[in-house]
Amino acid sequence: MKVFITGGTGGIGKALTEHYLRDGHQVCICGGNQAAFAAAFPAPPPQLSFVELDVTDRAQTRAQIAAFAQGKLDVLIAAAGINDGAPVSGRPLDFDRAGKIFHVNLLGTLHSIEAALEQMLPHRQGRIALLSSAAGLVGYAQTPAYCSAKAALITLGESLALRYRDQGISVTCLVPGYIDTPLARATHPELDRMPFLISAEKAARIIVRSIERGVVRKVFPWQVYLVSLFLQALPRSWFRAWFSWSEK
Repeated sequence: MKVFITGGTGGIGKALTEHYLRDGHQVCICGGNQAAFAAAFPAPPPQLSFVELDVTDRAQTRAQIAAFAQGKLDVLIAAAGINDGAPVSGRPLDFDRAGKIFHVNLLGTLHSIEAALEQMLPHRQGRIALLSSAAGLVGYAQTPAYCSAKAALITLGESLALRYRDQGISVTCLVPGYIDTPLARATHPELDRMPFLISAEKAARIIVRSIERGVVRKVFPWQVYLVSLFLQALPRSWFRAWFSWSEK
C-alpha cells in the first residue's frame, strides 16, 4: 500500500509511520524539516520518504501528495497539528497562536483531504483518517481554538464519510484522549497524572485497526468515551459549575 501521513515525524504520526513500515508498506511523511525527519528516523528504510510540506499551503499539499501517489494512494492520515505549545493556565488568549492553530489543524487537514481525494476518486478506492481529539467534544476554557478546531474535524469527518461512502472512500475520524506525546507534554507538564493516559504506540494500533474497519468515529480509550458522553449530556450550567470547581 501507499500511505501518506502528515505530521509523521513525531507523536502519534511517528508511531503510525513505524507501524505501517513494519507491515512493509510504502510510506511518505511530512512534519517539520529535514532535521526533524533525521531525528525521528536516523536510519530510514528504503520504503520511507520525507517531504518538507506546509499543509496550510493548498497548492503545495496537492503537488506533494500527487508526486508521491503517482495516481494511486491507498491511505491518507492527516495527523499534523499544533496546540498552544506550553502550559496555558493563567495566560491570556494568544489570538495569533489561535489563528495558527485553526490554519494548521483545520485548513491543513482540509487541504490534505482534497489532495488525497484527487488520487483516490478515479479508482473509487481509498481510506482517509482525520486525527481529532477528545478536547473537541466539549469546550475547555484554556484551549478554545484547539477545542474548536478539533470539534470541526469531528463534524467534517462524519460529513465526508456520508458524502463519499458510495464512491469507495472510507473516512475515519479518530478522537483520542490523553496520549503520551511530546506535543501533549509541552502543554501538560503533569501529563503522567492525567486519567487514562496511553502510549503513542497503543494509540497507533487502535487507529490502524479503526481505519481498516472503516469506523466513522472512534473515541478512545473507552473510558474517555464514557466521560465525554457524560459531559455532553450535562446541562451546560452544570458543566460550567463542574469546570469552575475542578479548576480550583
